Amino acid sequence: MNDLVSVIVSIYNDEKNLKDCIISLIGQTYRNLEIILIDDGSTDGSAKICDDLVLTSSKMKLVHRMHSGLGDSRNIGLDMATGKYVTFVNGSDTIKNDMIETLYKMMQNYPVDIAMCSLSFGSEQPKTYIYPSSSNTSNANVSSRAINTSGNYSSSSNTVITLSHEDAIRQLLLGKTLTNTVCGILFKKELFNSIKFSDDNSDVVVRLIELSKKTAFV
Repeated sequence: MNDLVSVIVSIYNDEKNLKDCIISLIGQTYRNLEIILIDDGSTDGSAKICDDLVLTSSKMKLVHRMHSGLGDSRNIGLDMATGKYVTFVNGSDTIKNDMIETLYKMMQNYPVDIAMCSLSFGSEQPKTYIYPSSSNTSNANVSSRAINTSGNYSSSSNTVITLSHEDAIRQLLLGKTLTNTVCGILFKKELFNSIKFSDDNSDVVVRLIELSKKTAFV
């Protein structure tokens, strides 16, 4: 049986897009999921949407809490998560239906601790569409070459790039191929044994990459 993946959804006043977000998670082609909804003291209709939708799927867990910020929400989700792998979604995000399956296959096919995909920002902010560039990871070509510091390597539709943690951090700092957000990424949950989120999460992805052996990007 495939490993359990924990999806941590941080929610704060996301009424406009929240239903689409949750439906996109329930409809994932990767089925062995637990979806952890953390309502961070929303003052709009987000809490009611959560209450209604959590009844529709046994995969979902829900916590309502006083507002204390994104970092605390994600830490609570991590404490609740029981999966071998974990990914993070914001309540305003919509993800492609095979995103988690794509990233999970990358984790299984290549010796990596982190698998990333690209982000696409919708025309109506703050909605974010998170899409893998390709779901054909089982037949993908693998590039493990270092990326030149003067530019980025753009993944084609059938290429999975594997990077050492040094090269991954270099690309993250360049801000070209990799982005400094935990969304659109599947992590081995054990990476969070020594890392927690705070009010300033700007260095979390760098710290996680430093702990990893390799990172894959598609």
